[in-house]
Amino acid sequence: MIPSYVQYKYDVAEPKDAFEMMNEHLLSILRKFDYAQDSKGKTQYFSQEGNIVIEYDAEGKAIVYSKAGEKVCHAFIDNKGICEGWAKLFSEGTLLYEGAWRNYKRHGQGIDYLNDYGDYQYVSKEGTWEDGELWNGVIHDVLVNSDGTLIDDDEDIIQINEQFHRHKANFIEDFGAYSIADLIVEEGEFTIDPASPLREVKPTYESKYGEVEWSDSYSYEEVNTPNINVLINETNELKLAFNPAIEINRLSLPAEIMQSDITSHLSKYVTEEEVESYNAKIPDTIKKIETYNKELETYKFAEAFGLELNLSIINEGSLKANDIHIELDLPDEVLILEGSKKSLEEPEAPILPHSPIDKALFEMAGFGAIQSATGLLGRMGFGAFSHSNIYKNDKLLRNFVTGTNPNYWTHLDGNTISVHCAELLHTRKRTFDSEYLLVPTKAGAYDINVSVICEEYVEEDAFTIQMIVEDFDVRIEEESYD
Repeated sequence: MIPSYVQYKYDVAEPKDAFEMMNEHLLSILRKFDYAQDSKGKTQYFSQEGNIVIEYDAEGKAIVYSKAGEKVCHAFIDNKGICEGWAKLFSEGTLLYEGAWRNYKRHGQGIDYLNDYGDYQYVSKEGTWEDGELWNGVIHDVLVNSDGTLIDDDEDIIQINEQFHRHKANFIEDFGAYSIADLIVEEGEFTIDPASPLREVKPTYESKYGEVEWSDSYSYEEVNTPNINVLINETNELKLAFNPAIEINRLSLPAEIMQSDITSHLSKYVTEEEVESYNAKIPDTIKKIETYNKELETYKFAEAFGLELNLSIINEGSLKANDIHIELDLPDEVLILEGSKKSLEEPEAPILPHSPIDKALFEMAGFGAIQSATGLLGRMGFGAFSHSNIYKNDKLLRNFVTGTNPNYWTHLDGNTISVHCAELLHTRKRTFDSEYLLVPTKAGAYDINVSVICEEYVEEDAFTIQMIVEDFDVRIEEESYD
C-alpha cells in the first residue's frame, strides 16, 4: 500500500516544482537591478565581483546568469521578470522551459522539461498555457491508480522523475496497485489519455533513470529529516513604522551666478575670474550636497525608524542538518545597514565653495579678509565634508560581514542577506544578534523571500516572512485607544 494520501501528498507533491523555484531565483537576481531608468543603451551588467550578470542580444532579449555563471533565462525582461515574447528558462544550465510569455506568465505554446541535470532530457508538459497554467496539452508520466483513475483529485498531479525515487517512491510497498499514464488537458481539465496504455511504475521509472534498489517496507518512524525554519526577531511577521514627513534639515542646492545677480555696488568686489571659478565648481558641489543629503536622510530614518535584526535559524525536524545555506531577499522599500543603532553617527556636512557675492557682502560690511568670512560661514553650519557613512566603524554600507566563527556567518549583498550554518542539531536554534539594521523608506505590506537548502534536502525550500511597514501617525493613533 502507498502511505496515507495526506502524508504521501506532503512527501511528493508539496515541494515547489522546478519551474516555480527557478522563476523565483530569476526574480531575486532582477531585484538587484533597475531596468526602467538605466538599462537603455546598455548591453551588459556586471556583479560587484566583475562577472557578467545580464547581457542583451541584438533583439533586446536579456541573457541572465547566476553567480556561478550559468544561464538562468533568455527572454525579454524588466524588473518584474520575464514580461512577454518567446523565452527560455534554465536550471543549472539545463533547459527547463521554452515557450511564449505574456504579462509575466507563461501564455501560449510551450514545453516544460523535467529538471534532472543529466545527459537526458524528458518533456514534462507540453501544449498551450493561459495565464501561467497549462490549458490545453499533455502532462507526461503521472502516477495514477491501476484502475485508470487519478489518485485523489485533479488538483494534485504527481509526476515521476529522478527525485521521485530518491525521496519518496521507495516507500511504495505494492507497485502493482499503481500505474503511470499521460494526462490530456482540455480547457484546464485533466483526463487520462485513452490512446496511451497504462504503464507499470517501476519499469517505467527504471527505463529512464536506471536500475535502483527499492525498499520492501515503509515505516513513518524510519523517516528522519531536518526542517529548517527562519525567524526575524522571533517572529514570521515583522512590523515597522515609518513617516516620510520626519524633519530633515537638508542642504539646498546652489545655482550658478548670473551677471544679473551682481548689482552695480558689488561689481568692484566681484571679479569675472571668481564668478567663473565658482560656477565651474557647481556640478561637483551639487554631487557633494546630494550625497550628504542622502546620507543625512538615511541617518534620520535609521535613527527614528530603524529596527535591529536578530536572525534565528531553527531546526524543527528530527535529524541534524549540515551545510545550511539561507538567503533572505528583502524588498527595495527598505535599506539594510550594517551594525546596530548604537553605531549610528550623523554624517558631517561638506565644505562648500563660497559665493563671490557673499564674499563681497562681507567685505562691504567690514569683515575684511576672506578668512573672517570663512570663519563666520563655518559658524553658519558648514562643516568638513566626509565620505563617511552613518557608522562610527567607518565600514561601507552593505559591506561583507563575517562573524568570528568561520562555520557560522552572514553576508550582505545589496538587499539580500545570506546565512551559513555548518551544522544544526534537531530542536536546536542559532541566533545572529543585531548584525544589521533594517530601515524602512515607504509604508506598505511586503514579503521577505526566504530560501533554504542543506545537505539533507533534496531540493530548496522557499517561503516568505511578511513585513508590515505602518504609517507612524496611524500607529500612534491606534495605540492611543488601547
